[in-house]
Amino acid sequence: MPRKKKKHHARRITRPAKAHRNKILNRDLDQAYNHFCGSRLHSILTHLESIADESKLARAYLLALQTEIANRRAKKHKGDMRQRLYKTKLSLLNELISHCQLSNYRVERARAHDIGGPSEVLYCYLPGCEQMSWHCNLGALPLPEAQDPWDEKKYSTLKKLEAGLKAEFYFAGVPNDH
Repeated sequence: MPRKKKKHHARRITRPAKAHRNKILNRDLDQAYNHFCGSRLHSILTHLESIADESKLARAYLLALQTEIANRRAKKHKGDMRQRLYKTKLSLLNELISHCQLSNYRVERARAHDIGGPSEVLYCYLPGCEQMSWHCNLGALPLPEAQDPWDEKKYSTLKKLEAGLKAEFYFAGVPNDH
């Protein structure tokens, strides 16, 4: 008599590729807490918060960085904490979109081609920074369709933010007048 296959649909099974991606994203975030822009991530966040009221670019980078941190932290957790972090990410994304639109920074949407995840991708272009992207469900937000395709740089948003911050605000860890 043939063996019955077990049903796995009730259990959440992380695919090996997804587990590998999450491991890389979490490792990069853990390293950033100690080494980011010539300083530590917490110090950079504190500095951006202190100048965000005077600089619309600092505010945009702060929101993008907070969004990426919430996104990566959500991948470390399960259950209620994961849901709270994804809600925080979505709230920050909405604030980032509004801020970018008011500041004339480019934000666009595209359809996600991944199976079993959010249906859309948000692309954000800040001065001094390469294309950043986040998978999300944008709903009825009035955003233009993406002009450029995804740059195909995996696991790179945090590194792009760091490079953009160094170019726009920091030189060897010392804040520029911006």
